[in-house]
Parts: sequence; structure tokens; C-alpha cells
Amino acid sequence: MKARRLYGYLESLARLLFASAHTQLVSCLRFTVPKPPDLPIMSSRPHVDPLLEPRRQVALPDSPPLTPPQFKDQFGVSSVSSVPSAPSATRASRPAPVTLSDYDRAERGPLSPEDIPRQAGHIGLGLGFDNVSTAYMAPKTNTAGDLLRAVKGGPLTGMWVRVPRRVRPILLAATSLAAIMLIFISRSVAAPAVPQYAPAAGFRRNYDLYSINDEVPEVVIHRPPPPVPSANALVFESPRDELLALIGFVTAATGNSLPASVDPSETIDMDVLVGFDPAAPDAANDLEFLKDEVIAQYPLVLFGRMRDPWHQELVRALDQWTIVPAPLIVEVDERGDMATFEPVLERLLGSAEPQLVLAGTSLGSAQDLLGGDIEELRGKLVDSKLVSVSPAKKKKKHAAQVEKERNHRVLRPQGMGEY
Repeated sequence: MKARRLYGYLESLARLLFASAHTQLVSCLRFTVPKPPDLPIMSSRPHVDPLLEPRRQVALPDSPPLTPPQFKDQFGVSSVSSVPSAPSATRASRPAPVTLSDYDRAERGPLSPEDIPRQAGHIGLGLGFDNVSTAYMAPKTNTAGDLLRAVKGGPLTGMWVRVPRRVRPILLAATSLAAIMLIFISRSVAAPAVPQYAPAAGFRRNYDLYSINDEVPEVVIHRPPPPVPSANALVFESPRDELLALIGFVTAATGNSLPASVDPSETIDMDVLVGFDPAAPDAANDLEFLKDEVIAQYPLVLFGRMRDPWHQELVRALDQWTIVPAPLIVEVDERGDMATFEPVLERLLGSAEPQLVLAGTSLGSAQDLLGGDIEELRGKLVDSKLVSVSPAKKKKKHAAQVEKERNHRVLRPQGMGEY
């Protein structure tokens, strides 16, 4: 009930606003017909002005009443500005002669000021054959001229604000014809593309009418067979080569993980870690190039658990120096292949993490490095000439924020799938 009442209020308000806007629009568009110009006062003396319209005849007391001529403009409308004939009367009872100016003043009322120029074309003023009717409610309108003016970008007259009734059927027929032509043109343009989609449409019909299992055979995905190590395939000669290849495998892509089929107690096949064919003739050269590239990009690598306190202490110890290239930190407990990756590291490094590795060789565990003099570690890094070590600049502004973010990562809950 409230919804209906609210709808009624809104409908009444909309009608009121529409009526007010319509009234304001009509009042703005309808221009006032100017008053006729002041005519010169006529007297009994004849006065002919060639620039003005022909004067009307005046009925004198001693002459019979005369009917003034009727003027017609170019639109065929009789002028209503002609003066009617004087009433008939006898010579004895005939009143005093009345001039044309007095009669016009009494008939027409107050005249317009003298400074207003003569304007022709309004209803009620027949001022000559050169008059043009431009009133809003003119009896005749040049529709073709208005349409041509609209096409050329000119101003429109008032009649196009409200479409007249006689123009509405024409406008409706023209709009309908244009819509029909547009449909036919679009179909003719799209006709050449229809044969291209005919096979797809036929397949769609078959798919809808019959079962997909009856029409389409079973899809077989052909995958390359797993690589079979050949007798001439290259193998890792030392744990250092295998560790460098493992570092290259980890840093090659973010999602790289060891497959579950890998046996952590055995040497990993080279074709799992490297991106070349180990049985190729130049496989040895490719392996040497891979090791040199890993040492050049990541000479110092730290393996450990993110939530291990020894690992965090070793990270803080490395932060007091500016090491270039920056050390690579591999957090084992954040990897999805932790169950396979951690035993492989323990086999290659000889002990559990955290471990600091320089050029594929372990520098020791975190307990050994932090238990002794930290300057010895700095000396080993400088003597290797693989990294440059310098005292870190004091960053009091960002040190607290970095420590806060690190603690947040360490103390956040661990996922259930990682246990």
C-alpha cells in the first residue's frame, strides 16, 4: 500500500514538473507579435508618400461613401488593415467628417512608438507584396525550406520544437523506411561471412541432437615419453656440480619443484635439473657454462628454515654488511617440495640447514659461524673475490619497518599443508 501511494506521489510530481517545463518552453519559444507601427496622421490635404502603402480613400460629407481597396499579400491572405466604409446617412443628419487617423486610432487602439522599424509578415498587417509571414502560428509554413535549413545546419523555426500533426506521418514513414534499409544493408554486408560459420553451425546442431559420445571419438592426449637415460648420458661427477645445478633449477623459475619420484638418497638425474640433453655431444660444455653462470649470479646462498632462530640470526649478521651480489636466501620450509628438497640438501651439504654456501661449497652451519668471530666470515667472503663486502649504511628510518615485516613473516601461522 505504501509503495502504491509513493508511486502515486512520484507520478503526480513528474506530471507537475513536466507541465511546468512544457509551459516554460512554450513561453520561451513563442515570441510576441510586435505592435503595428505608427501611421502618419492623415488630413484633408492629399499627401502621397511613394515609400508607404497606398492611402485609403476617405468618405467626405458631400460625396457618397467609398469602399477602400483590399490588398492581398503574396500568400493570398486578405489584409485586415483595410478601413470599412462609413455608415450611410442623409446629408442633413450626417455627422461631422472624421479623418482616417482618428478612425484608425479608435479602431486599432494605441500605436507603437515611432522609433520601431516597420516589420512585415505578421497576421493582421497587410503591408505590401514583399511581406513574409514569420509568425509562430502562421497559416502556411515552408516545410521543405525548414528541412533543407536543418540539413545545412541552420537554425530551426519554432514548428520543430513540437512536430505538427501533418508532419508526424511523414516522419514516422521516413524513420521506418530508414530502419528497414539499415537491416537489409547489414544483412547484405554480413552475407559473405555466413559460409565460414556453416561447418561450425552444423557441428553445433549435431551436438545438440545427438550425444557427444556417439559423434566425437575419445580424445587422446599424446605426451612425449619420459626420458630414458642412455649409456652415454652425462652424470654429475661431484656433489658440488649437483648442488650448483640444483641452485640453477631453483632460480630458473618460481614454480620449479622437484618431482615426488626423485629419490633423495641417490644422485638426481641430470635431465631433471638442467635444460639441455645430457646425451648430447656438447653436454659437458653446457654443464660448465651452467655452473659458471650460477656462480656469477648467486655466489652466496643461504639455505634454512624461515622459522628457525639460528637462520634468523644468520640473516641479521649478513644484514650488517652490504654484499654485492646480494646473497640468495632459500627458505626450505616455504617450498612445496620440502619433503624431497630437504633430504637432498642434507645429502649434498653433509648436515642439516641452515647452511651458508659460497660457490657451491659450504662455509659451515649457522652455529659454527655465529659461535666464532664474525670477522672471519667476512674475511672468507672477501678472499673469494666473488663478492664485495662493505659496512652497511645506517638506515634508522627503515630498519624498524624491515624488522617488523620480517617478524610478521616469521610469526604468521604456517599452512596445514606444509606440515
